[in-house]
Amino acid sequence: MKNLKKKSGTREKVLSGVVSLVLAGVIGIGGVTVYNRQKTGDNKNYINLNETDEYANNTEDKSNNSNIKKDTADSLIDEDGDTTNLKSPDRTGDADDEKKELAKAGDSIAETTDGTESDDISDDEQIKQDMEIAAVDNNSAVPINQTISYTFPEEKTLSWPVIGNIVLDYSMDKTVYFPTLKVYKCNPAVIISAEHGSSVCAAASGVVENIETLDETGITMTVNIGDGYTVKYGQLSEVTAGTGDVISKGQSIGTIATPTKYYKIEGDNLYFQLLKDNEPEDPVVYFE
Repeated sequence: MKNLKKKSGTREKVLSGVVSLVLAGVIGIGGVTVYNRQKTGDNKNYINLNETDEYANNTEDKSNNSNIKKDTADSLIDEDGDTTNLKSPDRTGDADDEKKELAKAGDSIAETTDGTESDDISDDEQIKQDMEIAAVDNNSAVPINQTISYTFPEEKTLSWPVIGNIVLDYSMDKTVYFPTLKVYKCNPAVIISAEHGSSVCAAASGVVENIETLDETGITMTVNIGDGYTVKYGQLSEVTAGTGDVISKGQSIGTIATPTKYYKIEGDNLYFQLLKDNEPEDPVVYFE
């Protein structure tokens, strides 16, 4: 009996020791966990001064780099000739040098490609000279400031512009009959029959004032022959002179065209009119 009691007491002590050890281990593990959590939380509340210094240094470096880039860009703009920084103190001392460079450039422009100096003439004067010559048809030109005047010869004679007969006489004091129109009316010109395509020659020397196409007379040329006299040639084709051209007596100015609808029955013809101060006169009186 005594041995059984001793064994039971020993077991109870062993069990109590084991339980105590287990409880102590659990309490120890729990304490370590709590301690670690508190330590982690505390670390979060502290600021790493070394990291702050590194951040400040990086920011300062970036600022310095930006300033360096800006200064470099400004210097490049100045070298390229931009006028942005012309007022800066560093450039004020170069004003005289720039003036000298401009003067040299002007001297070089004044020289021609073969090394000789150009004529002493301004651009405005050159333009004025160029404008004084007006180009006209057939590659002829008449100076604008030159007035071409012709004097109708004292004998006041006209050469026949075509070879043919008069089919409708000049008549301003009475009417004549127009076969195609079937009407009687005054005629301020003479209608001279001519072969289709035959040459038309200038009846007098003068300057071509106008060339136009009219319903009644087709292509019509007006020539100033001087002293207030003008001549009109109608029913023309293949005109060889242009407005502003100087033509000579006997010079070919075109050919006979197909007649307009106003002169179908009269046939191929030349419409020839003489005017004195814009008033019609009988050209037959002046024919040679």
